Amino acid sequence: MTTNVQPTRLRAPRAGLPRIGVLMADLAATSAQHKKLQALAAGNAGAAAGGDQGNPVSSTTATRRWFERIEAAGLDAAWSPQPPQGVDVLTAIAATAADTRIELGTSVIPIFARHPLILAQQVLTTQAIVGNRLTLGLGLSHQPTIERVYGIPFDRPLLRMRECLQVLKPLLAGRVVSFEGKTVTARGGVGVIGAAEPSLLLAALGPQMLELAGTETDGTIVVHVGMRTLEGFTVPTISRAAAAAGRPRPRVVVQMPVWVTNNVAAAREELATALSHYLTLPSYIAMFEREGVQSPAELAIVGDETAVEAGIRRVAACGGTDLCAIIFGDRSDQERAFNLLETLASPN
Repeated sequence: MTTNVQPTRLRAPRAGLPRIGVLMADLAATSAQHKKLQALAAGNAGAAAGGDQGNPVSSTTATRRWFERIEAAGLDAAWSPQPPQGVDVLTAIAATAADTRIELGTSVIPIFARHPLILAQQVLTTQAIVGNRLTLGLGLSHQPTIERVYGIPFDRPLLRMRECLQVLKPLLAGRVVSFEGKTVTARGGVGVIGAAEPSLLLAALGPQMLELAGTETDGTIVVHVGMRTLEGFTVPTISRAAAAAGRPRPRVVVQMPVWVTNNVAAAREELATALSHYLTLPSYIAMFEREGVQSPAELAIVGDETAVEAGIRRVAACGGTDLCAIIFGDRSDQERAFNLLETLASPN
């Protein structure tokens, strides 16, 4: 069983700002990842094979460098994706981030690919190694990836997530489970000495997933959601669910491209190409229609330092508790972004 160790408390955000973290990916890797995942989703395994496999953190060396850079900037969190190819994100975090002091989040691990008992083993082992600084972000992924890449039917996703949580939450708290549902069956427990129950967040866009996140977890991670949608739909929906369940104010982690540049038009054009695959996914299409935009590139925080700071402050003003910045641009633009985030994260 797990011990009574408590997870590390989050640092309070600066006035008028969200907590600031970074997704561990750069523009080149992100573009490559999207091209390969588009090929996989289309059933073109040949186009998706070989090389780096498009994973933004495809080597432990690269992963360690990202963690060191994010911590050196004084940011609050490093968020790590789990694409279908490349290194396992929890193993990479355990292997490369044990000596850091920042929050370590997954954004996100798809539940269809891992049984809750196996996931609990991996999560609690990583949690113990990194000193209880792990935040577990879970998601459904999308039908093309789950069915074409993993060969698993994308069947009753909301029920699958609900039943996964019914098993996973007690396991992470050190309890034994005996559960037989319609999509998940599990019997047993996981014992990891020194591991505290980690904070749990759900990737959620629609109302049912947001309600589940508010009722059963500590909050949500939203990706490519505009500020009007965030303020008028996302935050109120999850907040009502959390309040009805007697839970505290939920975290709302806003994962958003951030590009510090003087050439806004060119940056948005490149973002539109890099992010075009989101226009094939129904859950994102619904969010873009709700916001009244044609492309996720229109939602990105792009501009010079003054404009980007204003965009980040708007995240907090619209109810986002955290920003997970996906930093885009060439090396010079990325350095400008890190310098700005470091300034905003400074306590002074």
